[in-house]
Amino acid sequence: MIPDNRIAVCGPEQGPHLALCADGALWKDEGAGWEPFDFNGLYAGYYPACRFTALCYTGSFWLGGESRGMPYLFTSLMGGVWTERSMEMNNLSGGLVLPRGTILRILWDGEARQAHLVMSSGQLITLPDCAKCVRIRMVADEGVTDGRLEGGSVVLTLTGGEVLRVPLHDLTQLRVAWSWAGERIRAGAPVLDLRQPGERSPLPWPARRMSQDEAWAWLQEQPKQSTVFLLCEKGVKADVLAQKAHKAGFGSVWSLGGTDPRLHVE
Repeated sequence: MIPDNRIAVCGPEQGPHLALCADGALWKDEGAGWEPFDFNGLYAGYYPACRFTALCYTGSFWLGGESRGMPYLFTSLMGGVWTERSMEMNNLSGGLVLPRGTILRILWDGEARQAHLVMSSGQLITLPDCAKCVRIRMVADEGVTDGRLEGGSVVLTLTGGEVLRVPLHDLTQLRVAWSWAGERIRAGAPVLDLRQPGERSPLPWPARRMSQDEAWAWLQEQPKQSTVFLLCEKGVKADVLAQKAHKAGFGSVWSLGGTDPRLHVE
């Protein structure tokens, strides 16, 4: 029998369900009733033993935990085989920005298809499909005790009792890695090249040359679910247009950044 202190229960309509309890214990129901799920025992010697703190289902399972003060995140399609998901962000100087604090909540933005991790440290971590494109933002000067999605914003409760609202469109990770995009471009997704004539060095894929205004007019004629990639010399024009597109409901329009190797993720 599953304990009464469960804080999250989730899973597909047809398939296994997982439950997380307030003491960090996990339970699984695969159709025959609830039983304890010993994740740490199953992955002993492979993953560090964690106290689990957050659970979410978005078409796959997301499980957050911590071990020796470090946060960890794991994903699984059906709750059988689990993979660790990186939460480190590469910055433009070539260094790493690391996650800090406890994962309090895993919030799913279905429109942009991105997860947002609410961290006790005041960080918000955005995880798009591209595993190389993690985005970490420090949004609060004090600790955070909880978070939720409400009206197009992530609403955070701070340790002092105040409430902070962060718009989802400010959190969306708009830039994606060239390697991740390349698979989709080869499958037919278009690339819009926003560079000026004198800026156009060769690209590894075919692209349509357009100004920002021409690209925006073209986008408005496309289905909202279309996957489109934008590129420019410095990454600024592509980022601006990608953000404009996301605000207008184009959830799969992405920036490839700039052509300079320092301005995009391989």
